[in-house]
Amino acid sequence: MTKKTVFDYLSQVMMHFGISMLVMNIFCVIVGERAKGYSTLFELGGVGLSVRTALEFFALNILIIAARSLFLTDRIFKKISLVCRTACLVTVVIALTGVFIAAFGWFPLNSLPAWTMFFVCFVLSFPASWFVTSLKENAENKKLADALKRLKEENK
Repeated sequence: MTKKTVFDYLSQVMMHFGISMLVMNIFCVIVGERAKGYSTLFELGGVGLSVRTALEFFALNILIIAARSLFLTDRIFKKISLVCRTACLVTVVIALTGVFIAAFGWFPLNSLPAWTMFFVCFVLSFPASWFVTSLKENAENKKLADALKRLKEENK
């Protein structure tokens, strides 16, 4: 396993941030005008997210990638199964997102439809994000394996 640098983590943050911005702006186009005034996420209506909201999402993505790094590497939780570490990660991500929802007023805390939509979006976006990240890591691993193979062939 190669040691990751700050640029590797920044790359993951930017990839996840980009995906979340794309998804949230699509939601803005679809429901933004109806949700304007109901949620700070849609304070600009159907034209997109505010810079403030984008920065809130950026901060959340930094924390999510930090949690991902904590739970999905073998540095700290070596003896815990991957399933258990993934469950812990999902729990932490939901909790962090809940804190951001409350702190920044993304939607009213007593709104059952808003929480339902949050969990539906989470259930749809978490596997998609996981899939994109897995594709990226598999491509990087293949590149490293190919480079190692070429190096071994050159040294014969």
